[in-house]
Amino acid sequence: MKTQHANENVNLEAFRKKNALLQQDVADILGTSRGYISMVERGDGKLSSQKLDLLFEAALKNHWDTSDLVPAYSRLQSVMTYLQEKDDTSNNYFLAHLLTSVIEEKIKHGEIGINEAFAEAIVKQYSEIDKEWLLDGTGEMLLTPKGGPSELELLKEEVRQLKASLLEYQETNMRLLQSLPTLIADEIARRSEQSVSRNDS
Repeated sequence: MKTQHANENVNLEAFRKKNALLQQDVADILGTSRGYISMVERGDGKLSSQKLDLLFEAALKNHWDTSDLVPAYSRLQSVMTYLQEKDDTSNNYFLAHLLTSVIEEKIKHGEIGINEAFAEAIVKQYSEIDKEWLLDGTGEMLLTPKGGPSELELLKEEVRQLKASLLEYQETNMRLLQSLPTLIADEIARRSEQSVSRNDS
């Protein structure tokens, strides 16, 4: 059951289940009762701005998926993380002027969404970001360039290659470990033969 928080849908139950949390876990984070969390999930109550802040802080700290809390804010966080990872020295300056703390708080609490002008300003600066995704979450954050893979696809391929390399490394180590007893036995036999030869002479 989705519960309304200002202008955005906050699906607390989906957030909790997606991140393998119990109602009591969420209650502990928010300093409230499991019954209150159950009530919010049924649609008989809503999260205050303060409690939503606490939940976002815990999610950020634990790397939880926040897309079911305030979707627009979750998308904004994804953009900010992407720009930080992009290591573009101009992005902090750009975002600071585009996104005042008041606007960020209003988006975070579901009081406003990401509007057309805001999305247009970001896309103008970073053309690889999909405007439709910014506005309503449709599709992927990054556009796929014509004739080439997206940055996300490239990252996935890099991770796949690293996993393959790690697996090969582990298999090589396993083969060495399995052959170790034979190598040790051969070395002991060789040294015994040398010792016997020296004693005979």
